[in-house]
Amino acid sequence: MSASYRLLLAINFDLSLLDRAAEESERMAALRGQINGRMYFEDDQLTIRNKAFTLLKECVDEIRSYGQFAFRDDADIAKSYSSKYRREKQQEYRKNCKMDKSTHDSDTPTS
Repeated sequence: MSASYRLLLAINFDLSLLDRAAEESERMAALRGQINGRMYFEDDQLTIRNKAFTLLKECVDEIRSYGQFAFRDDADIAKSYSSKYRREKQQEYRKNCKMDKSTHDSDTPTS
C-alpha cells in the first residue's frame, strides 16, 4: 500500500470514491474525444450553405460591377448598383480623412 492510501485511510476516506472517479474520468475522456472528433468533420449542410453563399456573392458582385460600368454616366442609376454599406463606409472614411487633415493642418506651426 502506498503512502497516499495510508493517509487516506487515516482520515477514513472512502476508497471506492477513487475507483468511481477513475471511471468517470475515463467516461469524460471518451466523451471529449467524441466531441473533438465531430469538430473536425464539416457538416454537409454547412458546406452546401457556404458554397451557395459564395456563388451568390460572386454573382451579385459581378452584376454590381457591370451595372456600375454600364451606367457610369448616370450617377443615380450607378448608385443603385453599389452597396449601401460600402457607400457609408467610404463616406465615413472621407469624413475622418478630412478631420485628420484639418487637425494636422492646425497642429503645424506657421513661419
